[in-house]
Amino acid sequence: MQLGANQAKAERADWRHVAVLAAGFWLLQLFSTTAQRAVFAASETPLLFIVPRSLASLMGVLITLAFWLVLRRAQSWRSMLLLIVALVPVAAMLHAAGNFLLFDLFFREENRRGATVESYAMACIGWAWAYATVGSLVAAWIYLMRGRAEERRNDLLHDLARTAQLDALRYQIRPHFLFNTLNAVAALIHVGRSTDAEAMVENLSDYMRTTLEFAQSEFVALRDEVGLQKLYLDIEQTRFPDRLATRIDVPDTLVSTPVPSLILQPLVENAIKHGVARGRGLTRIDILVEDQPTGVSLKVSNDAEAQEAPASGHRIGLDNVRRRLELLYGEQASFAAGFNSMNRFEVSFTIPRPSADDD
Repeated sequence: MQLGANQAKAERADWRHVAVLAAGFWLLQLFSTTAQRAVFAASETPLLFIVPRSLASLMGVLITLAFWLVLRRAQSWRSMLLLIVALVPVAAMLHAAGNFLLFDLFFREENRRGATVESYAMACIGWAWAYATVGSLVAAWIYLMRGRAEERRNDLLHDLARTAQLDALRYQIRPHFLFNTLNAVAALIHVGRSTDAEAMVENLSDYMRTTLEFAQSEFVALRDEVGLQKLYLDIEQTRFPDRLATRIDVPDTLVSTPVPSLILQPLVENAIKHGVARGRGLTRIDILVEDQPTGVSLKVSNDAEAQEAPASGHRIGLDNVRRRLELLYGEQASFAAGFNSMNRFEVSFTIPRPSADDD
């Protein structure tokens, strides 16, 4: 899915950015150490030690990347700070030991003359300051990237939700929808069913007003979302009095569950357009809600010919719903569409129950 591909791309970019950050830090540290030795250790030839110091800097880059792999799993500043406090001494001791081994490869006698417990402890303290600094830089980078990623995610989610809402609104104001509805009203008046005509106009008015209200909210209560679809089906029932039957089943315990606004609209539209309008006999549309172990399950199904492949317009509506669920809930939501064992086309999705903090 698009979100998964974007996430993988972002992770690859993070690798590169952190690698550049780590390389820049340890390159600066290499230049700084070499310059200090050149000034304060006049008897030492700086270039003589450039190879082991460069290898030690490369080791620092690798340890910093390992630092990042651990820190990026932290979910809060507090946990990240605790990880830094725990990792800095470990990284410092590893670096001090690795630094000793590298210099031992090139300058065994000189290196071992100065190898004492005190010198190792002092080296650990020095490297601890270095890793505390680079660890803080990595943590700041992680939070900066998380903030930007969240902004991009929210922008994409907002745009997608707005698109879904506008698509639903466009269906309501498309000429053929209003024409068919008003034509049905005129026909009712013509045969003297003025009460039915008045009820249909009221349903149309309520439906369009509610749709406009929903366009301002990202989530609505399940009772309101299903109520809106009932208004829509009541309007279509007048157009197809002998070809449309409906069944709506929502447990009382779930009516307050927050769901994405207009999430059922494309599914019910498709059931009318590709089920009732194209069918030859009676078509039943079911909207069923169930409390499942994995969350709250919503299903929209209709009678259809199994041999007919979903039309392109049908697929656009399904993809829109799938993408919205993916952006809102990630892997916590599931989505499926196809013909079930009863030869009915069924679209089902499951969303997580709201947490106590959302109540």
